Amino acid sequence: MRPPGGPPLRPRFLTEEEKQNKPKVDGTFLKRIFSYLLPYKLQLAVIFLINLVSAGIGLLPSLITARIVDGALYGEDLRLLLILIPLDAAALVGCGLIQMAQRYMNSWLSQQIIYDMKNQMYEHLQQMSHSFFTTEPQGDVITRMTSDIEGVQTVLTETLTTLVSNILVIVTTAIALFTINWKLAL
Repeated sequence: MRPPGGPPLRPRFLTEEEKQNKPKVDGTFLKRIFSYLLPYKLQLAVIFLINLVSAGIGLLPSLITARIVDGALYGEDLRLLLILIPLDAAALVGCGLIQMAQRYMNSWLSQQIIYDMKNQMYEHLQQMSHSFFTTEPQGDVITRMTSDIEGVQTVLTETLTTLVSNILVIVTTAIALFTINWKLAL
């Protein structure tokens, strides 16, 4: 594969030095990452609540469509059809609005955490001796300030949020399936 006007993309493999210096994901590392989330417990709870509401309301269009097909169209009930179609449209708009709020809150939270991390790193660098800056490669310090912290942002905004959201969608869908017909759900 080749980007427009550029050389072909080659997979980038880690050098031996990068493999040795790669951070190990262990309990201490995770505790340190989650320590950045602690000041935002309330916001995390709101995001979790929005994810839960989004997962529940996300089922409504499908359930309403099933009711339209089974009750209104098959049963030839025009009055029910005229009630369910706007209700279905409202459910779709509501889903979109809730997902927009969810993305906004996720983005806001990740920006706050990145802000805290960069400030903490800057304060730490201010305490370092002059010899640190003359012996350490400048690129490593810059990489830590930009790429590594932005990687944390990606994990917070995409990976963690998607994981929680997908788990909630699976749970709410399973509940809905078992509520409708437990034999078919099994």
